[in-house]
Amino acid sequence: GLNGNSWARDIQDNLGLHKIGQYLQLWQIMQRTELSTTPDRLIWRWTASGTYSAQSCYTATFHGSTGCHSWKLIWKCWAP
Repeated sequence: GLNGNSWARDIQDNLGLHKIGQYLQLWQIMQRTELSTTPDRLIWRWTASGTYSAQSCYTATFHGSTGCHSWKLIWKCWAP
């Protein structure tokens, strides 16, 4: 789709002013895009090595959350 700007030929319909602006921004970005023959690589950002692990996924799930230790009041209760 990038060769010869063939992706732009697929755009149809009446475009409003906002859509034309988005189209031109996309066009400028696509003009700077270069493809390589290097295969794509998935990199997991939650580990230093870039490889996925269940532990790192668990850590990522709670990233940015706040801790709540009120459960201690229930489990450490003096009630018989």
